[in-house]
Amino acid sequence: MKKKCKIVEVEWLDITDRNEWQTSDEIDKEHCCIVRTYGILYSYNSKELKVIPTVAEDIDKPFGDVVVIPKGCIKKIRKLYYKGAK
Repeated sequence: MKKKCKIVEVEWLDITDRNEWQTSDEIDKEHCCIVRTYGILYSYNSKELKVIPTVAEDIDKPFGDVVVIPKGCIKKIRKLYYKGAK
């Protein structure tokens, strides 16, 4: 049985990393970046959300990617709608 799919946009905070020597002024300017991930909402629980951006048909392993986002990093989840091609 196929699961009904919800297409979502997830806005979340991701870490940044700079692997170089810095002054304290440069460090003060560092911050997390806001990321948006789009795809099929696979699951969502008290710890994390899983989004699948790529799905194939008629193969044994149909999921081409999975993005696992810790719940504490999520700023917003928005349901997207597909109106179809004309």
